[in-house]
Amino acid sequence: SPVLDAAPETALAVAEAAGEIAIIAMLMTFKGVNRIWQILRWGIVFVALALIYRSGSRGQLFATILAVMAFITLSRGMASARGWITTFATVTIIFFIASFTFAMFGDTTGSRWKLDRMGDTLSATRFDYSMILLKYWLDSSPIHWLFGLGSSASFDARLLGIYCHVVVIEILAELGLIGFLLISAFVLLVIRDGFRLYQATKDSDTERGTAMALCAMFFFQIILTFKERSFLTHTLTLGTGLMICRYAAIVTAHKKQERIRAVKRWFIGQSQMAAQLQSTP
Repeated sequence: SPVLDAAPETALAVAEAAGEIAIIAMLMTFKGVNRIWQILRWGIVFVALALIYRSGSRGQLFATILAVMAFITLSRGMASARGWITTFATVTIIFFIASFTFAMFGDTTGSRWKLDRMGDTLSATRFDYSMILLKYWLDSSPIHWLFGLGSSASFDARLLGIYCHVVVIEILAELGLIGFLLISAFVLLVIRDGFRLYQATKDSDTERGTAMALCAMFFFQIILTFKERSFLTHTLTLGTGLMICRYAAIVTAHKKQERIRAVKRWFIGQSQMAAQLQSTP
């Protein structure tokens, strides 16, 4: 059955998975025998965008495009003209595929892709819900400012009866300033380790592509926190961030070991040369 006819949660899940697959296909770099995927990935991107359009998931589409645009140059390499040329060609093809798939599948979702419908939905749910929750939190006692109204308080029928869709506001109101500072620290640590990961992998096309695809997936998930689900259900966002931190730690430790081994080899070489000079009459 069509994706749009399924439950809203199913449609969103399909669109989210399609967006992540498109990001992986576009940002990873393939070498050797795997170069065949440089051609096959365009078919994968076409199917992924078609699923997003067919599901009517506007946020997933915009998040996918933004994530690819933000990390495509880093993935292809910024230090060479080839990287920039490849980036330009990739972006051009992406827009062509996006336009083509929208022409084929966008009109099957009714008015969901019309700008006035998007604006009404944004105002009636994300903005209004967030303002109601934020106002209730600000009008409460100072102890709630610090510790929040309580996890999932938005679901109380006296408040919203549903999550507010904007996770940043939800965390601030339900978990207070302490929870907001903790999640902000987590995001900053992920950004720091993402930068460290790029620095450690920038000389390897394959590793750099994998690292940037992972960072783009985290950026994709962060965008989605401003339009759907509650904090407790954004496990993939937290999991992707933890993967980036762990990946950066492993790569950094490996690079450090390589430097130590290089210093040892240099020291041994110098010692051997000194021994040879001393033994020469």
